[in-house]
Amino acid sequence: MGKKYFISDTHIGERGKIDDFEEKEENFCMLLKNIIEDNTEGDPGELVLLGDFFDFLEVSTKGQDFKDVEKKVEYIIDKIESRYSSLFSAIHEYLKAKQKIFYVCGNHDYYMLFPRIYHMVAQRMIPSEMVDLSEGYRLFQVSDYYRVCPTTSRYSGRRKIAKLGKQSNFD
Repeated sequence: MGKKYFISDTHIGERGKIDDFEEKEENFCMLLKNIIEDNTEGDPGELVLLGDFFDFLEVSTKGQDFKDVEKKVEYIIDKIESRYSSLFSAIHEYLKAKQKIFYVCGNHDYYMLFPRIYHMVAQRMIPSEMVDLSEGYRLFQVSDYYRVCPTTSRYSGRRKIAKLGKQSNFD
């Protein structure tokens, strides 16, 4: 079994006042390269992103009028991807090397729990030649804290998220 690596609370946004990932981007990309080197294809490493990898709340959407949450997240991911293109390239190389990412959603990236939004973001993170293959989605999996730690009591915020999903007509 490959090694597991845990990262939390990177809060990747649009390089604003709150977003300090710019200082850490090079180190994170180097970490991905090191994981590839340390783990063979037959025994892949697994990067576990423990909540708030992206910070969808930090990215400014001022002056934008979104009809649905999906369009809003697409706008946000576009901004993040344009500002952190080397990060997305490093993630592509990491996944091409058959290493795994297990993404646990936090309170700043909970939109990833909606299947259509997960697929939209996954298509940005998974290399284009792997998107149409189920392999790409096996390497990049998303869950929430309560699926990972089912014995933890659930809080009312999760019910609000589920309600928002129904109101927004997500799959």
